[in-house]
Amino acid sequence: MRLGGAWLTFAVALAACTTNVGQFLPDAGPDVLLREKNYKLVKAHAVGQSSGVLLFCLIPLSSPTFSEAKQKLDDSVGEKLEGRAIALTNRSIDRSSTNAVLYSIETITLTADVIEFESPTPAKASR
Repeated sequence: MRLGGAWLTFAVALAACTTNVGQFLPDAGPDVLLREKNYKLVKAHAVGQSSGVLLFCLIPLSSPTFSEAKQKLDDSVGEKLEGRAIALTNRSIDRSSTNAVLYSIETITLTADVIEFESPTPAKASR
């Protein structure tokens, strides 16, 4: 019987519940109108994640960071973005937490569509 009780205690300690919180972010920055066809889609649904672990749900062993999630989002595009007229649109942030008695895993997920603005074509001179 003692062995069964030990397994039950172990199973309860590792059992976890998960919570999720998401937020859709408005586009920020300079006034940009996407009504015109002056951009191309570089990557739809680019994703970056960062995770951290807390011992006993209190002692951080590692923490998730927005900068790591943003870097992974940029890396997920698979192209060099530096020096290009790139913008993120349809951005969202999701935070999830998996909690158990012995540990907790916190995760930040950033999601966005990556677009590149095309240079405007010069208007033809009218005579």
